Amino acid sequence: STQPSYVFVIENGPITTWTSDERRILVGLSAQLIFSGSNDGFAWGCNLGIRQAVVCGVDAVWLLNPDTTVCVDTLEHLVRAVRSGVVD
Repeated sequence: STQPSYVFVIENGPITTWTSDERRILVGLSAQLIFSGSNDGFAWGCNLGIRQAVVCGVDAVWLLNPDTTVCVDTLEHLVRAVRSGVVD
């Protein structure tokens, strides 16, 4: 399965700026929302998410900047590449 085991969303800003569609997606993914408390930048947010992922014992992490656009099957291709040993 290419469904993620965990989805962490790091919020460096106010949640009040989120659209109803974004909130609905979070609920649909059963995402864990982590508030950083301040906007210390993308790298800081990545570190917060990676720390939580390590605690949960995940095998891989996919980091996306908020303005990232990906193809529908991107995650499937990444998971396949990791499982086949092409990337680690």
